[in-house]
Amino acid sequence: MTQQSRYDVVIVEDSISTAALYKAYLDSEGYSTRVYHSGQEALRGLRERPPRVVMQDIRLPDMDGLDILRIVTEEELPVAVVVMTANSSVELVVEAMRRGGVDFIEKPFSKERLLVTVANAMKQQELVSMVQTYRDTIDRQGFHGIQGRSLALQVVYRLLDSAVNSKASLFLTGPTGTGKSLCARAVHQAGPRAEGPFVTLNCAAISDESFEAQLLGEQGIADDGGAGAACRADKGTLFIDEICELSAQAQVKLLGFIQTGQIPPQGDEAPRVVDVRIVCATSREPEQEVAAGRFRQDLYFRLNVVPVKMPPLNERESDVLILAEQFLGRFAKQHKRDFAALSADVRAAFVHYDWPGNVRELENTLLNVVLQHQGDTVELDMLPVGMRQSGARSAYRLQGDLVAQPKVDAADDTSGGASIVPLWLAEKQIIEQAIEACEGRVAVAAAHLGVSAATIFRKQKEWDEQQAE
Repeated sequence: MTQQSRYDVVIVEDSISTAALYKAYLDSEGYSTRVYHSGQEALRGLRERPPRVVMQDIRLPDMDGLDILRIVTEEELPVAVVVMTANSSVELVVEAMRRGGVDFIEKPFSKERLLVTVANAMKQQELVSMVQTYRDTIDRQGFHGIQGRSLALQVVYRLLDSAVNSKASLFLTGPTGTGKSLCARAVHQAGPRAEGPFVTLNCAAISDESFEAQLLGEQGIADDGGAGAACRADKGTLFIDEICELSAQAQVKLLGFIQTGQIPPQGDEAPRVVDVRIVCATSREPEQEVAAGRFRQDLYFRLNVVPVKMPPLNERESDVLILAEQFLGRFAKQHKRDFAALSADVRAAFVHYDWPGNVRELENTLLNVVLQHQGDTVELDMLPVGMRQSGARSAYRLQGDLVAQPKVDAADDTSGGASIVPLWLAEKQIIEQAIEACEGRVAVAAAHLGVSAATIFRKQKEWDEQQAE
């Protein structure tokens, strides 16, 4: 399929003289115009080289023009179809629009009427193209196994898009459980090395003494019996997880391999050159490790070609329920349970919980629920205590359901009449004071409070909704 011209128009008209007239009108205004006189001929041309706009006659010698419109819609050809007809009955117009037409024009028409109609169809087609581009590049729902459509993940998707086809090293950072290993595998699967091996080397599980053998192989031998991770990843991807756990000596060994791309020889054998793409990850802050002298600066610069920071789950609020439902469906199917939904209380608890363990904690929570309980809906009392309290503290409506606050009987009140400020109100006062002290800069206030700016914005929304009730 060849690329569309910006002004490409196809005329499907069985009358040779009429088609020639329409073509002359459009050519005089700079459009690139093609003419087809039969339905089958038009379909071949549309599939081979889709135009921007099709001016489609209804009456053709070999088929109904509405059938062409239907086929264009079914095959999702990126064209805007305008129906031309001498019969402007309401029924015909409705049927044409139902089958995917963007407009209709009644014969005979003037040059001016044709140009206005084509220009409007062009604008509509450009809008459709812009929406599709937005969905493909800005509003994605996932990326090769990574799931989520939050703004924080859209940034990650764009970074990965720009890096998948190169051999540049990726340095993945982010708290434990944010999906760094999933991201590494996604880069491998999306790029030209997808058919090659994906090998993981977890530095947190390797002793200093065995690192060189794990990386390069026993005594540098690259055979089936003693091949190291570098050999096994040849023509593929080597994922080095928790890289900041490496000792200074191990870092020297890794740097030497990265600089040469070679497996040391044994005896008189020549060194073996391997072709690997390196993706590394750490749950620490690598800049702080470099500044403290625990991680070599030259190694960091070698690896940090494409830095990607995986966001914690509490900065991906729109993704929490999407992921929860996916995990629930998967585990229910795997373990033959009936769970199919989350109750309103559970949804509220999930949205308001801070998820210190990130996606991994969410996944483990749903797995535990499925294994330990029965039913078709996940209820609040099935969750860990901390999450249940999170749900109880949420004092606003979520999807029309009011989450009740726990009540204290007056007879049980031992406060002695002392004024006790509710926890949410005390939190609100602290956050507002911090923002005021930072001259309204929410991000700066968040840094001082040890939370993300997204958390503050979420809480402000909760307060507004609570006051509106």
